[in-house]
Amino acid sequence: MRVVLAPRPDQAVYAQDLFVVELSLCYDFVLLRKGERSYPIPSGSIELLVSHNPHEAADAKFIQNADRGIPIVVHVHYQWEYLTAEEQANLALSLARATAAIVPADFLRDTLAIKFPHVVWYTVPNGVKRNLYFPSVQNDRLQFRRKRRIPTSKKLIGYIGRLTPAKGLTVLDYVCKNISSIDACALVQFPYWHLQSQENYLHHARQMKAYDPQNVFYFADKGPRLTSRSKT
Repeated sequence: MRVVLAPRPDQAVYAQDLFVVELSLCYDFVLLRKGERSYPIPSGSIELLVSHNPHEAADAKFIQNADRGIPIVVHVHYQWEYLTAEEQANLALSLARATAAIVPADFLRDTLAIKFPHVVWYTVPNGVKRNLYFPSVQNDRLQFRRKRRIPTSKKLIGYIGRLTPAKGLTVLDYVCKNISSIDACALVQFPYWHLQSQENYLHHARQMKAYDPQNVFYFADKGPRLTSRSKT
């Protein structure tokens, strides 16, 4: 059987979590859900193992304990230097057993290939759902700025995502701290529907706005726009 690991089975609110569910629904993968600390041992033999979070401790342990000879594919979507020491150690353990690794950008492939030359690296750019994401027209952009009281005369630097170190939080913090020097505004949009992390995200957003209240804006997004998952 083909297995895809799901480290957050009850918190399917991030892109990779939704994707692992789609793999199980559309491509006949067995969705192996993590328990409190580790994954259960599957009843059948594994012919292919996929991890979208190889930096997670449970994924690294499961990959390390997998039978030799099983093809293992990992998806790496974080920059190495943004990970904690523990996450780097977990990722290194996962990559030690990986047959192939997938990244969303060439620069990430090039930097990681230097550290892990034994792995076969592939670049697969992230796709988008066109019914959710498409270029806006000028009038939409003006309305967006006016609604959020963002000056229309300045360039807008946007960030959308979780406010965590692995996502480059230090870089975003630096941009907001120095935003006035580049004659621009910054908009930080983050998920505010996940109870476990939302207050921490809000704290980071308020800190960044405090650097320059006139040029830093944040939007706590309470309504994830998720499409239904089906085989069509």
